[in-house]
Amino acid sequence: MASHVYASAFQCCVPDPAKPNARLSEQEEAFSCKINRALASGPIQVTKDATVAEWTHDREVKVIHEGTNGWTCFPGNENHVVNVPMACDAQGLQWIKDAYAGKEKPTNTAPGIIYMMCGANQHSSVSVSDVTSPAIALDHTA
Repeated sequence: MASHVYASAFQCCVPDPAKPNARLSEQEEAFSCKINRALASGPIQVTKDATVAEWTHDREVKVIHEGTNGWTCFPGNENHVVNVPMACDAQGLQWIKDAYAGKEKPTNTAPGIIYMMCGANQHSSVSVSDVTSPAIALDHTA
C-alpha cells in the first residue's frame, strides 16, 4: 500500500515517470501532468483504459482523452477546493453531475463508485458549492 501511494504521488508530480529528465514545453508538461494526475486517481485496473476529462467553468465534462472501459478520470485542480483527482464509473459520474447541478436527490439508478486515491479537500459534507466554511479536517492517522 505505501509503495502504491508513493508511486501515485510521484506520478502526480512528474510529467512522465519513465523519463523524469525529458524536455517538454510548458504546455506539454501541463497536459502530461493533468493526464498523470487523472490516472493516479484510481486503481490501475480502472484507470488504464479510462476516459480522461476535466470540468469546464460551467461544470460540463470536457473529454481530453477518450477511453474504452466506461470509467472517467479527472485530474482535478489543486488550486480549487472540491476539484480533486477522481475516477468515476457511469453511475458515480451521474451522482457528481447531479450534485454540481444542485439537485436535491441524485438521478442515478444504481450506486456509483468514485475513487479519490490522491486525497480530497472540501468544506462541507452537505454542499459541493460551499467554499466559505472551514475545510473539513481529515484524520491522516487512521
